[in-house]
Amino acid sequence: MNEYNLSDHKAMVQDVFLEVAEISAATKQMKSSLISIQGDIEVLSRSIQEFQKTMKDIQRDIPIAVSESAMVSFDEQLNKMQALQELLDKLNQGDVILSNKKRNSWFRR
Repeated sequence: MNEYNLSDHKAMVQDVFLEVAEISAATKQMKSSLISIQGDIEVLSRSIQEFQKTMKDIQRDIPIAVSESAMVSFDEQLNKMQALQELLDKLNQGDVILSNKKRNSWFRR
């Protein structure tokens, strides 16, 4: 401040112009940073939307896949039980002829 009191206003104006130039450069850098941040936010927003869509798809598809898997497993077990039941029915009717070896082992017990 003392130097401004002693000198003419030219030095003060030069200092003001230098500070304005520095502020302008800093403002441009901030604007560039904000534009970059805005781009990052847009990319992040798209990623979040894709993640949400994927989660909704998973929430929709998992119950369907589990129920289909359960039905396949149930059908397999049902088929096994039906085959066993048919075999038991044949045994009860005498349609299944046991080999002599097996028949003899049953009679020995």
